[in-house]
Amino acid sequence: MTDPLCLDDASDIRKRFWAIADDVTYLNHGSFGPTPLPVQEAQRQWSQRLASNPMNGFVRELDVEVERAKARLAAFLKCSPTDLLFIENATTAMNVVAASFELKPGDEVLFNDHEYGAVRRIWERACQAAGAKLVTATLRPFHEPGDVIEPLLEAVTPRTRLAILSHVTSATATVFPIRALIAALAEREIPVVVDGPHAIAMQDFSLGELGSAFYCASLHKWLCAPLGTGFLHVAPAWQSKIRAPMLSWGRPIAGRDASWQDELRWQGTRDPSRYLAVTAAIELMESFGLEHFRQRGFSLALEARAMLEDLLKTKATAPADLAWSGTMVAVPLPPGNIPSAADADPVQMGLWNEARIEAPVMVWNGIRHLRVSCHLYNDRQDLRLLESTLKSLRGRCW
Repeated sequence: MTDPLCLDDASDIRKRFWAIADDVTYLNHGSFGPTPLPVQEAQRQWSQRLASNPMNGFVRELDVEVERAKARLAAFLKCSPTDLLFIENATTAMNVVAASFELKPGDEVLFNDHEYGAVRRIWERACQAAGAKLVTATLRPFHEPGDVIEPLLEAVTPRTRLAILSHVTSATATVFPIRALIAALAEREIPVVVDGPHAIAMQDFSLGELGSAFYCASLHKWLCAPLGTGFLHVAPAWQSKIRAPMLSWGRPIAGRDASWQDELRWQGTRDPSRYLAVTAAIELMESFGLEHFRQRGFSLALEARAMLEDLLKTKATAPADLAWSGTMVAVPLPPGNIPSAADADPVQMGLWNEARIEAPVMVWNGIRHLRVSCHLYNDRQDLRLLESTLKSLRGRCW
């Protein structure tokens, strides 16, 4: 029977749409997605157009073109463009939220033990500056939504002012029941900031209906937009609270009506070509078929999971179904020393040095996880090479 998802051969897609080096097996789209060739070309054309007359590009055309690109992104995300702002990445967006949300001495910000380290650092600093406290809920092993929801609600106190939640976790590659989480916290009048870079394109959802106060995301991962593209989505009730950490003129350039976005939108000569190329990324992914991408990536990640669990004799944190998993999987490595530098793990270095495989080792709760990302240019041959290389590293790197 022919495999309808064609998991065995993605070489034509890779050659036609990506410029990944021939000797590299790239299983790390979840960290830095290689920008597809058509998206690179769209960005180049926008950059060339801007260079032909920067005065015309920045002063007369930029507002109109950014609004057009933002409207296309908003349609893709199923939200209003007036609630959406282009920004460099999820980390920048999270810093904006932390600079805008007023905390007072004794307030609490609710975290959990699966959140991204950089996000934790942002809120640790915000809490320290305000005399507030970061409270971390320890989640149970995942079997049903209550395993996430109940420990979080148990950590809520009368002092809880805000909750920070991943849509899809980075280190453990787990899809959280985000709508149920937001709804449960809304009953307690606790706004939610969602860290969502892995969810964009990987998950099918309506951002406009999600109910979060803030949603921070990068677009260079599964959507395949240029590096340095992301967005901040702010619910209308919170837009007047937004404060830019860095000030510029903070006013519309071409006579557009003022909005909450202006302080962050006009930052002098920031190169807008990557934002304008987001439309090309959306069109490319839609041309492949988003459901096809999701199902194919999930099927390949499921095979990677089974292979790694059998080889490593460990179990992934997330259940092996679409409610909890997507196009990425993280499987614990056997116990070993955690290196001081993130890219110095012997398994990660061994995969690269032996076979030019890019697959990161992530550390969560003191446990090293090998994380594998599956995009349209990956296939079973990549997994076979990963398996054979890991077997050759066994006994040396773990």
